Amino acid sequence: MNAPGVKTTSFPLEVLLFRVGSGHFGVPATQVASTTVYRPGDGDDEPLWFHLKAGCRPGPATEVSVVADLRDGDGGFQRMVIGAMEDIVAVEVEDVRPMPAVVERYARRLGMWGVLPREGRIYILVDLNCLARQ
Repeated sequence: MNAPGVKTTSFPLEVLLFRVGSGHFGVPATQVASTTVYRPGDGDDEPLWFHLKAGCRPGPATEVSVVADLRDGDGGFQRMVIGAMEDIVAVEVEDVRPMPAVVERYARRLGMWGVLPREGRIYILVDLNCLARQ
């Protein structure tokens, strides 16, 4: 199994786990260049595109919100607000489950390539570069 947007076929895969609203997500750590505290009005457009494309209701950003600078695959960066970072974990291939069949075709077009059950939660694994292009 090879995670989309990741230039390696080796596992374990380092995954950044984060929360947006009530949803839990994971992205290959190689897609995240840096993180900073979100400060509205810093001159950036509201980087809430992930909320909209992933179907999460964009709630008000808070003092604990984080901006992630994402490598866009073309040498540039794109920003997005996440509610909270949770962890960076090493994920083995056998830990990743396929998307449910009823949503798999649609989800894969959006870059959602698997699910990771972990500590009583289900994390949707996302290729952010693919999602951003949609």
